[in-house]
Amino acid sequence: MKKFENFKRSLHNLKDIYDYEEPYGNVELVGLVGLYEICFEQSSKAMKEVLLDNGYSESKTGSPKLILKTAFQADMIDDEKLWLDALVSRNNVAHAYNKDIAQDIINRTKNDYYNMFKKLEKEIEDNWIDGYDEDAGVTENDGEDVSVVKGVSVKAYVDGSYEHSIGRYAYGCVILLQDEVIELNGSDNDEDYVTMRNVAGEILGSETAIKWAVEHGYKEIEIYYDYEGIEKWADDIWKANKPGTIRYKQFVKEQREKIKITFKKVAAHTGDKYNEMADELAKKALGLI
Repeated sequence: MKKFENFKRSLHNLKDIYDYEEPYGNVELVGLVGLYEICFEQSSKAMKEVLLDNGYSESKTGSPKLILKTAFQADMIDDEKLWLDALVSRNNVAHAYNKDIAQDIINRTKNDYYNMFKKLEKEIEDNWIDGYDEDAGVTENDGEDVSVVKGVSVKAYVDGSYEHSIGRYAYGCVILLQDEVIELNGSDNDEDYVTMRNVAGEILGSETAIKWAVEHGYKEIEIYYDYEGIEKWADDIWKANKPGTIRYKQFVKEQREKIKITFKKVAAHTGDKYNEMADELAKKALGLI
């Protein structure tokens, strides 16, 4: 998640604010206020990215105030007033030529805002993405060059979605055979998975594809995904911490005694034919389209 990565970098830079003490020179005032402004902007963009990825479409407009309110309602942040104060400070950056305003922004950052940002960083890492993805190892595919061996190997594209208003996650799965394309989808609200939001749908899609291949006698399956955890948990690269990821990791391990399972990452929302089909199927299962 690039916007989340950008937020983390800006937060790392913001820590330098503690290296400076009063009285601040003009250049220091401008520079320290600038570090705060950048970090706030990146935090807002990161929240929007993660909220949208987890089915919170209310944040789509991009309004910082709406993003904060949506994040509060979704329990991503727990101190709405502090974040709204931070928004006011961000808006006051334009008046930081006034030393009193600039110094107030710096003092609030040292006393309140830096820890507020750190809390957001931890919340997103622990509860929203369970390992994050910088699109490393992305394979772009136009959806037309996928080949299979009849009766032996099968390929599947999987994707997930989540709708917080009904508390359900869903999967979309596109099975590619030599002369047929099979579309599968479904939704659930298992308590071990629902807190993972759309990631739960990604997992369910992968499990569904594997079960389908085993039940139909295939010896190999290659799963195309756009969320890195689908492969990383299965291949024991990421530690599985939550009940849902622990169950998924064990499921893949057991199924590998019956079928060869490999994974390939594709870039999300880049026009890949079958990835887009899987995304639409997941949304249809939730009644979103």
